[in-house]
Amino acid sequence: MAHIIPFHGIRYDNGKTFIGDVATKPYDKISATEQDLYYHKSPYNCVRLILGKQTAGDSELDNRYTRAANTLKQWIDEKILVREEAPALYIYDQQFQAEGYPSMKRRALVGLCRLEPYSAKVVFPHEKTLTGPKQDRLNLLKTTKTQFGHIFMLYKDERNDVNTQLDMVAKTQAPLYKFTDSIAVTHKFWRVSDTGMIKKITGLFTDKQLLIADGHHRYETALNYCREMTGSDPADKPDSPYAYQMMSFVNMYDPGLLILPTHRAVRQADVPDGWFERLESYFYLETVARSRFSLRDIDHEGTVKIGLYRGGDSVNILTLKNKDAVSKLMAQGKPPAWYGLPVTVLHDVILDHLMGIDKEKLAAQSHVSYPATLDQGYDMVDDGSHRAVFFVPPTPIDAVCDISFAGETMPQKSTDFFPKIYTGLVFNKLD
Repeated sequence: MAHIIPFHGIRYDNGKTFIGDVATKPYDKISATEQDLYYHKSPYNCVRLILGKQTAGDSELDNRYTRAANTLKQWIDEKILVREEAPALYIYDQQFQAEGYPSMKRRALVGLCRLEPYSAKVVFPHEKTLTGPKQDRLNLLKTTKTQFGHIFMLYKDERNDVNTQLDMVAKTQAPLYKFTDSIAVTHKFWRVSDTGMIKKITGLFTDKQLLIADGHHRYETALNYCREMTGSDPADKPDSPYAYQMMSFVNMYDPGLLILPTHRAVRQADVPDGWFERLESYFYLETVARSRFSLRDIDHEGTVKIGLYRGGDSVNILTLKNKDAVSKLMAQGKPPAWYGLPVTVLHDVILDHLMGIDKEKLAAQSHVSYPATLDQGYDMVDDGSHRAVFFVPPTPIDAVCDISFAGETMPQKSTDFFPKIYTGLVFNKLD
């Protein structure tokens, strides 16, 4: 199944820069303000490679992609970035505490994995992608011939065999890197270079399927680029560097695997009159004070509960009345887990059936915004830009797996894996 190999990573030289000054969030999580902060943090911050600034004078020969390629070459020439002498795998730990949760640690294995089309049933997506981000990443990949960010992959290892092997390394070696980021996540990074250990670890993946947690756009970009460069699927060119992608692999049973919710705020667009009154056909409505409402009020396993705020001092808690009756209004032919998830009930029944916001309108990104917190959702309604915000609990990993391994994808932003895999710890140069 999954074919994982070590690689000659390109890494920052500890003697010339501090990793905490040069590593960044994934490119798609960097705001314009954060981009400026990264630029000022260090002249070698990898934001110049993954999300360089655009200028008014950009042209076909001088743009953020060509500047990234030139900067990368310069840093390699100056030995700011150095290439591993021997192929290696890496261990990547993140120690963190999200609001409302205890302190947690998540462990990843970093290596190259052979790309596979989804039809091969080795790699599974859990959400659909958009064209724009894929074109952007393809432009960067073509120009730099380097994989900067990790695809965040999940695998099933109930016995924890992989991490047991990784423990043997982490307990006996000092990490290559250690730093704490701006949201108090501590990152540690080790190299695994022993050939016997590498063989044991990679052998544990030969019977595994993989689920993309984060990085769908980059995965599909890498697969398309391989086809463009080799004229075939990766399995037909297993010796080509284009057939592999750098990934971070996390066990689905890791106690530090945390999924946070992303909520839905409906903009002040045209929706049918009476949608709120029609909710009572499908949900019991309870009213609680806004000051008392929390995600615990709607996070009940086996029961579909959704929070609704339309302004003022109160929040409605919507509890599904009849799952079987409502399932007839939802997309048909989906796995059983689909019909018991708050986020899919919200999309199929409330947004689509009651408010007329269908898949096409969601894809156009014209009607719905996605606040990450309750306060962000409240603010969107209170400032008049949005008519209502719906709060959903986190999507359980078991449901994500059941739906994805059945060949289906979930609504956009159904999951928010926390924390994100940082960029800058190691790069993979294809040439």
